[in-house]
Amino acid sequence: KVESEIEAEIIELENELKILQNKPTNNLTNLTQSSAKTQFIFDDSCYRLTIEVSDNDDPIQYALVKTTPPTLDFFLDTDEYILSKINKARFNFSSSIDHVSGIFLPRSNRQKKLSFRVRSVEGEEARIRLLVVTKKNSHNSELKLCALSLHSPLSSAAFNSNNDNLPLSFLRLEGNFTYQKIYRWLATILPSMPENSADNNRNFSFCFKNVCTGTLLICEYKENNVVELKSDSLSTIAILREQLRHQNEWNISQEFINDDCIPHFLRLVQPKLAERNLLDEQYALLPTLRELGGDASLLSHDDLQILRNASNIEQQFQNAPNGKADLTGILTDFFIDRLKFAGLSSYSPTDAVITRLILLLNAQPFDLDATVAFFHPTRHFAASPIVSSSASDQIINKEELSSGSNSHNI
Repeated sequence: KVESEIEAEIIELENELKILQNKPTNNLTNLTQSSAKTQFIFDDSCYRLTIEVSDNDDPIQYALVKTTPPTLDFFLDTDEYILSKINKARFNFSSSIDHVSGIFLPRSNRQKKLSFRVRSVEGEEARIRLLVVTKKNSHNSELKLCALSLHSPLSSAAFNSNNDNLPLSFLRLEGNFTYQKIYRWLATILPSMPENSADNNRNFSFCFKNVCTGTLLICEYKENNVVELKSDSLSTIAILREQLRHQNEWNISQEFINDDCIPHFLRLVQPKLAERNLLDEQYALLPTLRELGGDASLLSHDDLQILRNASNIEQQFQNAPNGKADLTGILTDFFIDRLKFAGLSSYSPTDAVITRLILLLNAQPFDLDATVAFFHPTRHFAASPIVSSSASDQIINKEELSSGSNSHNI
């Protein structure tokens, strides 16, 4: 589109938003609540939400979405709607939704289906509330994302093939619980649990894979009322530990932190960041290369390859427009989790520390040894006092820190 068309579209959208913001409350609350077909599925490291009104309903006029937390990212991958992400607009259309995160406006008056994707970030439960408004009806939907929403179950065969020599850290739980209780608790923090079956309710072993990082979570229940939660990702262990603090039925009796998981995790995730950096560079080059018209005399072999692959590059970028930020966030969280497990429970990295970490992660060629060394807690003791906030944040002395692994008996 030419610049004038885009500018006109933006002005039209702003006018639509002003009209929506000034609509009387009863125009919305008096709408008939009706059902619509709603689908919420996992799709390429995102969740896709699709809502379709019935054939005898009017086309969609607009849709309002609220995400909790507000930072939860959502985006369109078609041009059938205009999306405006906002922070301050207020609509009193429902007792369940007040502050709106975004507004979807159809480009035509014939749309009866809305589909968009939500980029999930693990660590805390998230909610998506959606109101779709037609001329006479409104359709409310509320959906939940679990704390470990990017973990997908693995079959026994896939688990066995992925489990060789993994550097696992673990939490061991002991207490007065049953197989059914621990199964129900896991079902509240994982998006999909395998069938509820065990060896006479005495033993079970489930495995899940993080679709973004490739790390595993292994859940084992033993008949002597012992549960072990194992992972080659410290961030997964940190999320589990935080979730366990929200219940009072059982306690962490031991946690074991395996420092070998640091180079292992970096080997898994850093190449994904390097690939994303390359994709972003190629995507940014496309407008300039197109202006040159594909003239082979002006372009290098690599530039011509980018042009030939333009549609694929654009599709990959649009599938995850914030891909680089997502991967950088995953690696930064892993870095902070490592330091917190070492006793720096109140540690908050400065901008300079994060900048240094990002430079290391994006360096070409990537220096694994230098990055692993940067993760060592002794590099950061001077930056933050060691404060233990609970029994599970046991302070590790410097002799323990110099060893390859840390085990806390609590």
